[in-house]
Amino acid sequence: MVESTIVTPEMVAQFTDSSEPVMFQASVAKLSRFNIEQRRVVVLTGDHIYLFDKNSLNRRHRVTNMSAIIKSTISTEAVLVFPSAKDLRMQNLTA
Repeated sequence: MVESTIVTPEMVAQFTDSSEPVMFQASVAKLSRFNIEQRRVVVLTGDHIYLFDKNSLNRRHRVTNMSAIIKSTISTEAVLVFPSAKDLRMQNLTA
């Protein structure tokens, strides 16, 4: 379990199950298809991947719906691939 420093109680209230433990959290720059950066908070729990814009839920995906993680070896960019939804392209993803 990760110590909650980025995740706020308002965010936890928007989880599918508020008792889900936070396994990973990061402040990232989400990149649009036009390479426009948008600040987001990514939260990974046991069942879901949540994407927050400030304290409001922007996107929620089940971990089992993700088909691939593509991580750059020369930058901090990563892409989470979801076959039935938009891919999630992020920069400044650490760990």
